[in-house]
Amino acid sequence: MKRSFVNNMSSAKAACADTGLGRMSVRNCLVLLVFLLSGCGTDAVTLPADYNEQRVKVITVDLTAVRGEVSALSGLQGGPTAIIAGDSSLAGPMRDVGTNLLRLPEGYLCEYSLAGTVPNPSAALDDPENYDFSGLETVFGGATSLDGIAQDAGKVVYQGIFDIGLNTCSIESGVQRGERPVDPARWAEATTNVMRYLNRDLLNPDDPADSPWLLVAQDYRVRWLEPYDDPLGRGGYDSVDDVLSDFLTMGTTLRQVFPAGDAQSTVQLAGPSMVFSDGADVDNHPLVQFIDGLVAQGQGELLGAVTFQLDVETANEAQRIAEALRQVLDGRGLVDTPLWLTRYELPERRYSSPVPGDNAALWSIFSGAWSNGVRMALQGLVDEAVYYRGDRERVPDGADPALPQSPLWTANGVPRPMWYAWYPWTLLSGVGPRVAATVVGDDAPDELWVMAIRQNDAVCPENNNSGFDGAGCLMVHVLVANTDESASMRDVQYQVRITGAETDAVSARVGHWRVDEGRSGPPKNPPAFSEEEIIPVSDGGLLYQVSGTIPGVSYVQAIFFNP
Repeated sequence: MKRSFVNNMSSAKAACADTGLGRMSVRNCLVLLVFLLSGCGTDAVTLPADYNEQRVKVITVDLTAVRGEVSALSGLQGGPTAIIAGDSSLAGPMRDVGTNLLRLPEGYLCEYSLAGTVPNPSAALDDPENYDFSGLETVFGGATSLDGIAQDAGKVVYQGIFDIGLNTCSIESGVQRGERPVDPARWAEATTNVMRYLNRDLLNPDDPADSPWLLVAQDYRVRWLEPYDDPLGRGGYDSVDDVLSDFLTMGTTLRQVFPAGDAQSTVQLAGPSMVFSDGADVDNHPLVQFIDGLVAQGQGELLGAVTFQLDVETANEAQRIAEALRQVLDGRGLVDTPLWLTRYELPERRYSSPVPGDNAALWSIFSGAWSNGVRMALQGLVDEAVYYRGDRERVPDGADPALPQSPLWTANGVPRPMWYAWYPWTLLSGVGPRVAATVVGDDAPDELWVMAIRQNDAVCPENNNSGFDGAGCLMVHVLVANTDESASMRDVQYQVRITGAETDAVSARVGHWRVDEGRSGPPKNPPAFSEEEIIPVSDGGLLYQVSGTIPGVSYVQAIFFNP
């Protein structure tokens, strides 16, 4: 059966005005008419004159095609404690954006590293008096006080970098560097004792080796030890064989004090945190050689998690490398070994970080959209991801302390656009599975990423008449991140088509918020929808169109109900 279409804008607006759909905008009524009628005949459809110029990107969401659970991947380098004089605590902003992993203390200069904690390399290592824990007390005391980090499902990682002895660490052109341990056995012993200090609840008062540490140890519950950070680069190693040899020494020493077990009952070892760059040959990468050597010696169980770092320009490249690494682990019998991305950041070659006095908003927007693209791309491939970084880096004496900035918040802890770009993830984790979400068309840009989640037990609207009290309504979350630099126009429209709802609901309340250049004024805290409408549902589906700019992030939430 054929149906006639509205063939000009004026009659279309009149038709939409007569629908009685309340707050539904004319824009979304027009796209709804196209959605409902496009499959019912061969009549031509006259779209708005500027339809193509608006760069409309069609996103389809199939609620019947389940893709797996959502991984938050909300780790950060650095902690909430203000290390730079005059900065504010980040405890509130970090908690509110759902941070689930903190990696410390790289970036706080040498006095906070293992080199600073054990400044005298020839001192007796079994005597706590020969350790300087003042820096660790500051950073880990603040990190582990965050709700949802050490005391709950989250994680705190101690980086045992570099060798013992303060003279083994240096800052070169703003980059922290170390040396390979001169005596790997003493390095491993000192690092294991630091883990004693961080985990008082794991010490045995009847063990003479633990006794002196009970007097100084703290209940920080830092259950993860990462002894390397870019070992073949900043870490001072020359060969994979040396990295492997020292890792085995560390693992043997650690297990003598902290026997194997789960992450709640013992200390886990993660590594080797080697770096992959654009175009990296994963199969022949030093990290794979490290894994092969470990497995060949029957020591694969030493790895509580395999860690790697990325220095890549696009989320597509991050996905390619992670997929190949996961295949390597599975092929070596490490199917159940978690894979962690311990460092990724927006490269300077993609977008330069601002200097003091510059407007940091666009850099923060780009960082938020780019990092969200990486987090979407790595779903189902990695178990944790750590953005570099959350707080501001310390700078050497004489350097401008205002120079390093965080894209997430100001020195005073005020959220920047990237914080708002990350905020939707606090609504997505644990509520339901990911479902198929696709950008339609051959011209879909590589750097437009979308993810959708189906939540079956959302709280129903107050005027719901679906027969449910409280929870029980279907909610769909759609997150879009766009850093498509090839776009000739910065304005973009997203036409979101949701199908397969399998519900008898006749309406949906749809809300949208955006983080981009088009947003006027500072976002509310917590974010509030900039648009919210009631639109009709047809055959278990709906159509909704939103505006944005490039770069930018859009979040759409639709809850199905019967008014």
